Amino acid sequence: MPSPPPHAIPYARSRNCADRRPGTVCVGAASTGVGVTVEAVVSHPLERRDMHGTRKIKVALMALLTAFTGLVVVAPAPAQAAPPWLYILNEKSGKVLQGRTTAKGVGVLQKTYIGSQPQQWLLVDVDGDNIWDEGDIVGFRNAGTSSQYGLAISGGRIDNGAPAILWDYHMNNAEQQWVLHYVLRNTVPPLVTLKNVGSGRCLAIGSGSTADNAAAIQWNCNGGLEQMWNIPFS
Repeated sequence: MPSPPPHAIPYARSRNCADRRPGTVCVGAASTGVGVTVEAVVSHPLERRDMHGTRKIKVALMALLTAFTGLVVVAPAPAQAAPPWLYILNEKSGKVLQGRTTAKGVGVLQKTYIGSQPQQWLLVDVDGDNIWDEGDIVGFRNAGTSSQYGLAISGGRIDNGAPAILWDYHMNNAEQQWVLHYVLRNTVPPLVTLKNVGSGRCLAIGSGSTADNAAAIQWNCNGGLEQMWNIPFS
């Protein structure tokens, strides 16, 4: 058997996974066509969570299988993860956005966080760019109803003080589109402002209130804490 190339991952030849060495993990097998099965066997470094290290291990595995079998190894498509729900937390009040009720057209307000569905939002990438980029255009859909109403400015208004509401979600409606601008990016969660595409005004809590049930509105973007939002995953 040829020696493995320098820095290659450990490998083994055997007829089945039961023959692998202790402390290793069998990750796949392919027939050589000459009565021997080649198995890619790796040790515990595969368990590292480093993205680049994991990628190198996967590439090395495919190279080993190809070298021993003469077959082209096609990596399986990654599983699609369920979209994460998040909440929208005001920097000044420390409270989160939710609908006043779950009905369409009701105002959006801030409440103390309890983790309920009306406080959970799905971030939608509207413009197709890499989500979380500076200037990315996004939408927000609320988990409080089966219809997942969108975060919108009532009637597409452009004036200061117009309320934020829940409405049937339409990705292409400007009053439901929000531009992400970073205040602090390299933090967990990031701190952003949300500028409405239709009006050019920022999502805010009226009068900078810190009380439960204070209404979410739009206002001229001015850098106030009541216009800054943390967006952690729920």
